[in-house]
Amino acid sequence: MRYLNKSWFILIILVMNLSLNLNAQILPINKKTVVTEPAVKQDKILYNDGKTDYATSQNSYILSGTDLLSDIKSLKYKVDNGDYVDYKSPVSIKDEGLHTIKYYSEDNVGNKTPEGSYAVIIDNTPPDVLVGSSVKLFSLKGKEYAPASAEFTIKASDTAAGVKLTEYSLDTSGYTPYSSGIKMSATGVHTLKYRSIDNLNNSSAEKEFVVFTDNTKPLVKIIPSGDLYTKANINFAPPSFQYSIEAIDLESQIAKVMVSVDDGKYGAYGNPLVLSKEGVHTIKAQAVDNVGNESAEVSLTFTVDSTPPKIELQPSK
Repeated sequence: MRYLNKSWFILIILVMNLSLNLNAQILPINKKTVVTEPAVKQDKILYNDGKTDYATSQNSYILSGTDLLSDIKSLKYKVDNGDYVDYKSPVSIKDEGLHTIKYYSEDNVGNKTPEGSYAVIIDNTPPDVLVGSSVKLFSLKGKEYAPASAEFTIKASDTAAGVKLTEYSLDTSGYTPYSSGIKMSATGVHTLKYRSIDNLNNSSAEKEFVVFTDNTKPLVKIIPSGDLYTKANINFAPPSFQYSIEAIDLESQIAKVMVSVDDGKYGAYGNPLVLSKEGVHTIKAQAVDNVGNESAEVSLTFTVDSTPPKIELQPSK
């Protein structure tokens, strides 16, 4: 009788130990993926930065439990501060931000697992992407102008899962990963397309930046108000002449015109010049367009002649 009582005591302890062999785990999956193993796995839209899981709202979460004896009676879960509810189908989280799924299971004789917890950050937002320039661009009639020296950078930022890849296409070329500054030195219109993808494959919309590279120097002329008289390669002008500076730039237009008289310092050109003092004079001029292209220096040297001719009247013999 003592032997039978001891055996029953051992059997009761064994059953109690086995009945406590109960577990529940949370399993994030892609809606299009069927997963049967009770484990947390990464897939193409689940990312871990070494500390935290990130997912999109396309992910769902399967709660599975096992019990070796009396079987699972219920699986319970709650999201954030919600109430516990029965688990019936994969759990989805729509709102972005940090969320916590808590869960437990109970078998048919009342054994409960400790409360489990799974934290995930939902990120449905693609990276923000901007183009920057090493120089200030000039805008005219809806067009952006840049000098040939300009270097363009693409900056992508993502406040959640982080940027995985930024790529660009220049003019007719295909997309290539972005790594450093981009130059568009050839004169003419250039189109830069760009986009960025985060670590959850949230992709930004393709953006486009159009710029006109102006690598052409302005043309400058010094124009007297009348025709100069030339003798032995020397130009002569009356003291009444005025001298205008004409500068032309067909792209980004003229920003400033500078003028120097008789080897003096350059200053801003405003109104036509009048040089009435008799003698040799030199006018030099130069122009700069709105992206910094400087014209070649032009000059005009002439002699102001304010002395009337001498005339004599002699009777004929």
